[in-house]
Amino acid sequence: MSATRVLDTGSRWSWLPVAGLALLYHGLAHDRLAGAMLGLAGLALVIWRDLRLDRTGRGWIVAVIMGIVMGALQLPLGEPPSGPIGPFPLSLLTGAMLGLLYWFLLSEQLLWFGVTQWVLVALSSSVAVTGPLWGVLWAFILGGLVQGGYATGVPQVVFSRRGWPAGVVAATCLLVALSASQALSPRIRALEEPFLAWLQNLMFDPRRVVRASQTRDITLMLRGKMELFPRPVLDLSRTPTRLRTQVMDEFDGLHWSSSSRLRQTRRPLEPAVQGRGAGTRLDFLLLDETLDQIPAPAGTSAGLRFQATVDAGGVLTGVGRVHDGTLWYDPQELLPVESPPGEGMTSLPDSLRAELQPLLQEIVPEAASPLEVARQVEEFFHREFEYSLEVDLMTDGPRQHPLAVMIRERRPAWCVYFASAHAALLRTAGIPTRLVGGYLVPEGGPLTGHVVVREQDAHAWVEVWIESEQRWRMFDPTPSESRQQLLEPQQASGWSSRLGRELQAWARRVGLMLKHHPGQTLARLLGLPLLLLLVPWAAWRWRERRRRGRSGRQGPLVLDSSDPLLGRVRHEFVRSLVRWGVNPGPQETESDLLARLAQRPDAPLPRAQEFVTRYQRARYQQVPADDDLLRLAQF
Repeated sequence: MSATRVLDTGSRWSWLPVAGLALLYHGLAHDRLAGAMLGLAGLALVIWRDLRLDRTGRGWIVAVIMGIVMGALQLPLGEPPSGPIGPFPLSLLTGAMLGLLYWFLLSEQLLWFGVTQWVLVALSSSVAVTGPLWGVLWAFILGGLVQGGYATGVPQVVFSRRGWPAGVVAATCLLVALSASQALSPRIRALEEPFLAWLQNLMFDPRRVVRASQTRDITLMLRGKMELFPRPVLDLSRTPTRLRTQVMDEFDGLHWSSSSRLRQTRRPLEPAVQGRGAGTRLDFLLLDETLDQIPAPAGTSAGLRFQATVDAGGVLTGVGRVHDGTLWYDPQELLPVESPPGEGMTSLPDSLRAELQPLLQEIVPEAASPLEVARQVEEFFHREFEYSLEVDLMTDGPRQHPLAVMIRERRPAWCVYFASAHAALLRTAGIPTRLVGGYLVPEGGPLTGHVVVREQDAHAWVEVWIESEQRWRMFDPTPSESRQQLLEPQQASGWSSRLGRELQAWARRVGLMLKHHPGQTLARLLGLPLLLLLVPWAAWRWRERRRRGRSGRQGPLVLDSSDPLLGRVRHEFVRSLVRWGVNPGPQETESDLLARLAQRPDAPLPRAQEFVTRYQRARYQQVPADDDLLRLAQF
């Protein structure tokens, strides 16, 4: 039986730089630099401690499973950016690659160790490559090519006397391939968008698909479908009713947008006086740092630990990078008193006003105050309509406005259409109305009351000017019952599911706070009673371990040979003894260990005796160790 080929520790160290570049690239691309550096430190620890595993087993399955679990645990700490692969499967795939990196390093499979690095970089490149990522990517490519070339012996062959013609041919082919790819890349990019559109039409409903999230402008479609995405946006310490992110006051019948008056009229948000503000306190943590606006309840009056401006619609926009903060808002979520709005809040296309006038008279047959008209129209939508994630406002008859078709025929739709129809009817009555986009806040967690707001919680409603109060009042025409029945199956609502989501949110919250405020967060964590109890427990465990001499690296089998396979054999024998309850002491000989093993019932004493005989022969008589001796040590 031939001896197993084992690389020494120095050779394994040469594997580490390129693997470090792959992990650095992954950490930068997915905003997980701390986790990637911990992974690199783990690889270095494997090499430094000279840890090895037998490649003949199925350890790679365990490595993949452990990697997938670690990838899932990293997801709450920061989701990877959006790309062709969704955040959840991407985290699982990259976690599996990290697990395989460890396995191939432990089992000394250089080829697959390198392949796994390339796969990890390819998965990490599913997001846009910008800034320093280009430098790290090119460094990895060059380093990987050099490492792979010398590992396979290609340079030695190419630069030999007989190998240089093959090297010239290979270089020529490489140049031709690069030139062809450079020439074809514009054509490929030109075909990419039509191909993706064709693929979407093939796999999904041909209707236009929109995403449940916040946008600056809103356009009503004749036919469409809305998809829900559970991506977290915001973590809150309590549960206000709703959060405002956009106010739109210009409406041309199909398109909502914010006027220049709303966007350009800004004032700074008042800072909290002596760390306190008037109203209800709300701590927030932005989970989506791409947001310009800070989702906030109506009536927000002061802020702490962040700077923001407030536009004419009462929407908060962060100044600089805002990660977290505290704000105070009116307990009843009422907007402040202000001056009356201009005539633009009642503008509507004449054709749409003419179509909606008879419909408004059917809904509100008698004259009433603006407040009463707004309530009756709101109740009309609650009573007569159903919520749906699909909308179809097409008609075969004479051309009609989509909102008139929706109201007349009671067509199902989602929140934007109900809010638009409500606003259009009120503007038909001459009542100033505007559309507001934001989020409906779900129920808080059962332990801490914290709540995570997600993209699928995006919502739209209207605000109506009430002259008697000199303020804007909120009205939500969306049928809440049918909406809740439709959206509840999207997310389990049981107590255990809510508890699991709250623990996940807590882990995400701690991870982001460590990223933005490491000192403050560590001080809070170290002050937890559980951690204070863990310190003496860990000290006691360490003392007991030293007292009992449980370390398998000490004892009679201390190795003075330079044969690395013999070191693996010794390590497996000590592990086998520990499995049978025999922990080698610092001064015990092989005979002492065999005597202790003989006291164990059903112990494989003959096999252990045979191993000791062959091990001593390999150690002292320079007989080469082989696979048989390694298998004999595992009992």
